[in-house]
Amino acid sequence: MLSRLPREGAKVVLQSAKCLSVVNRDYSRTSGSQQGGRAWTSAGAVVAIASSCALGFLTVDLLRLRVAHAEAPAAEKELSPPERKDLPVFKKEDVKKHGKDSERIWVTFRTGVYDITEFRKLHPGGDKILLAAGGAVDPYWTLYAQHKTPEVDASNPFSNDPKRHPALIVNQQQPFNAETPAELIVDHFRTPNELFFVRHHLPVPEVDPKKHQLTIDGIGVKRPMKLSVDELKKKYRPVSITSAIQCAGNRRSDMSKYKKTQGLAWKGTAISNAEWTGVRLRDLLILAGVDPNDQRIKHVQLEGADSDSTGKVATFTTNQ
Repeated sequence: MLSRLPREGAKVVLQSAKCLSVVNRDYSRTSGSQQGGRAWTSAGAVVAIASSCALGFLTVDLLRLRVAHAEAPAAEKELSPPERKDLPVFKKEDVKKHGKDSERIWVTFRTGVYDITEFRKLHPGGDKILLAAGGAVDPYWTLYAQHKTPEVDASNPFSNDPKRHPALIVNQQQPFNAETPAELIVDHFRTPNELFFVRHHLPVPEVDPKKHQLTIDGIGVKRPMKLSVDELKKKYRPVSITSAIQCAGNRRSDMSKYKKTQGLAWKGTAISNAEWTGVRLRDLLILAGVDPNDQRIKHVQLEGADSDSTGKVATFTTNQ
């Protein structure tokens, strides 16, 4: 999939059995998304497009497991499971005993206690759900807001997200996901920034470009480097290419007509075209002492500037 990267930066990891190169960098563009710049890299046979990593989501309808009542604030009524007097009541201390290393794994949501021992194998986000094992999933639902109905929350991590064009077809408000209107997508060879499709898994990160640095280091890097955004623009030759990118889930709504799918119901316009400008990744890696002809290098991993509540950054890996 060719996808998008938060405008503030990316980390690129080239790895093989004996070689690991890490690259942090910013990119510029003349056409692209207003809320997130698009990144391109070219290194011989390696072409990588950065994106935020796909993270798992926990949905209420999948949690049809053992439900009991747990202590919760009286104000937490919306989305709360229906009261079941035929089920036992557990204290928080009881739930804590069922962490990720216990035989049976429990989590709480609002007033409900859920045994997710079997469900964890089906969870689209894999072991991400274990972050809440023995405790509440509520804090993670604030971050992965597709689990909630819209509401005003003073601690909303999406409160600083940029405003978007009203013409975009919104599939999800938080995190914001929208596609270009079909009526406008062919009006321009290069999609206007404000109409570029938007794919987010997490809040848009805030990074000061004056302080942000590109770091190149790791195994296989003979000359580690740190470069500011200003240095990247002034010291190195920029290159421009025109390329379209598309979300891997584009037209998922059509697929869902034939078989159940997991993810947002994208229609058919989660695709946009832009001119991308930046310093070649290959040039920087060579300066850092990485051999572009090293056959041991098999993958390029990119880490976005966006992160979840644990501080773990979004990642994307592409093959050579």
